Amino acid sequence: MNTLKTFFIILITSFLISCNKSRTSKLYEENRISEGHVSKTSKIIFHSDRDGNTEIYSIDADGSNETRLTHHEAYDGFPSWSPDGHQVLFQSDRENELAIFKMKADGSNAIKIPNTEGGNYPKWSRDGSKIAFFAKREGNVEIFVVNSDGSNPVNLTKNSGLDETPSWSIDGRRLTFQTNRGAKPIAGEDRLNFGIYLMSSDGSGQKEVTGFDTNDENPSISPDGKQVVYQSYIDGGLAIVMINTDGTNKIVLTNADPPSGSPAWSGDGNKIAYDSKVDGNFEIFTMNTDGTNKRQLTFTEGEVENSGACWTQY
Repeated sequence: MNTLKTFFIILITSFLISCNKSRTSKLYEENRISEGHVSKTSKIIFHSDRDGNTEIYSIDADGSNETRLTHHEAYDGFPSWSPDGHQVLFQSDRENELAIFKMKADGSNAIKIPNTEGGNYPKWSRDGSKIAFFAKREGNVEIFVVNSDGSNPVNLTKNSGLDETPSWSIDGRRLTFQTNRGAKPIAGEDRLNFGIYLMSSDGSGQKEVTGFDTNDENPSISPDGKQVVYQSYIDGGLAIVMINTDGTNKIVLTNADPPSGSPAWSGDGNKIAYDSKVDGNFEIFTMNTDGTNKRQLTFTEGEVENSGACWTQY
């Protein structure tokens, strides 16, 4: 009798625990998909010169809790979250030359990463093991990758053109970047257009995505690896454009006037952060991936540039 009673107590307790876990999971999911399918804990990091010097700031995806993270007289820009959101990469000239640094998410303990001298636009791979950036070395601008501790630097692009602004796919197998390697000279202008390329993470399989009819820059690959967003100089201005990674289905998401640029996918792939000019300032915005529900997050005064947005990867 006691054995049977004990069995039923254990059975009922297990059932209650299971129900509680199910309810907790449901509440978490409801919280995660609220606010336009972006987790309330999701954050965006960016740089701003609002205080007279370019520094790193963070802000919640709903526009709350804007926080200045760096307080240094040097230039600090183009930040990137670590996959777990506990650390931040950024470029800085605080040691008398441009290089890649990392710090804690609260802005403390900034240290230089070895073998990143001259580095720009750092991006962490989604597993946190690699860092991609571009730098001018041996007379040419290339995409490089190092281990997260700065060891084993590798030139991925090895091309005579300018190769810049890398962005990882979520599985770490591919990178997208901008290059002018295939562009033809523009009549009356001393420059070449940039186009968007894809390559494998070891530098192989480099292929064209957008062509060079327009000047296309700052690509960001979607979490599912199927699309790329980038800024494009069209219609006399600058707009955010989305395209499939095979070069099909090009969609313009923002007007070219006012200019908008530097797009970045949210970790869940449902939103895009970008900057756009408002009353003389470049402010941080978010929008749905179809270009709807545009929302301004930062509000600054004067001729200020808030740019280089990067979303947490979760």
